[in-house]
Amino acid sequence: MDKTLLMDYINYLISEQTSVKMNQLILISAGKRTPSNLFLAEKNRLQALFNAEYDVHLDEWESILHKLVEKKYLQETEGLYTGTTQGEYRREKFLEENTIFTEVSSLEFSQTRKVFWGWFVFVSQVLSEIAFENSRYIPYSSNKEEQLRVKYWLKNQGKSVRELRKLWAEEFTAYMHDLPEVYRYLLIDQLVGFNKEGLTNRQLSEKYDLSAVELSIVMNHLMHLMISTHYNSDSLIGSLIKEVHQANNNGLSQSAAVTLGLINKKWTIKAISAKRKIKLNTVKEHILEIVLVTQKLQSSFFIPEEVYRDLNGLFELNPSLSYKEARLALQECEFFWYRLIEIERMRSSK
Repeated sequence: MDKTLLMDYINYLISEQTSVKMNQLILISAGKRTPSNLFLAEKNRLQALFNAEYDVHLDEWESILHKLVEKKYLQETEGLYTGTTQGEYRREKFLEENTIFTEVSSLEFSQTRKVFWGWFVFVSQVLSEIAFENSRYIPYSSNKEEQLRVKYWLKNQGKSVRELRKLWAEEFTAYMHDLPEVYRYLLIDQLVGFNKEGLTNRQLSEKYDLSAVELSIVMNHLMHLMISTHYNSDSLIGSLIKEVHQANNNGLSQSAAVTLGLINKKWTIKAISAKRKIKLNTVKEHILEIVLVTQKLQSSFFIPEEVYRDLNGLFELNPSLSYKEARLALQECEFFWYRLIEIERMRSSK
């Protein structure tokens, strides 16, 4: 495959709207769930990079970013990297030649993208082994909880194994139809079933001439395509995606998911803090995570009406309003309120 894939991919991530430091790229890739890191990822449209955990070493980041600046695809000012017009042309060419790299516009499915293929391969294996009446196989997944969830998920479909296998094959074939041939074979080579062993990541890297990082990048985007195609459908694959997403707290950290459950029951920030014996600021960080990851909460619900009105008025006068400037005008203004409105306005301007 293309030997410049990793470099072109990083150029693809950093557009003319991006302004980010190298260490921030590393933190975003690591999936740090601090409100500031989540905000940075969305503000710079780096949702595809968030939580991807690509194994790119510091010296490799430095080398690639340096080369991209040398080629004038990026420009660097005081450690901040931004895309250029020349880089945008290269980016457009890359997307024309690599159609699997569609836009990732949300942080919500970052964890689901990473684990979904493992569930998919396991379901494929189970359906294959049962169809051939083979009960003496080694499960692809060694996770007992995952095994149980797949067992109950299959049972809850209300269909025979034959029907499920037929549907599964039809949906997977339809998904692969528009993929470049090389990626169809890349996926098929990983499947496990009756008398079939899938290739390991090392074997895949050798066969398709991909580094371990490049293989991770390709799989991340192939899973994004599958999830975006099926999540809102009534398909069998769509049902499994929902199961996996739920198993991963719908994209949230475990603690933020608990907070969301209480918010949905109309609990106040103070009540949640008291109930869970956690700090008020921790609850507020959870809310910022929920807003940034799931986009399911209205910011205005957590901000006093007068403050909401006045802060929006200040942003109208100065779209780049800083928190320090907001505090000078509204002395009681909390950073939590400021950031919620900043997120709301950032999204409405896209």
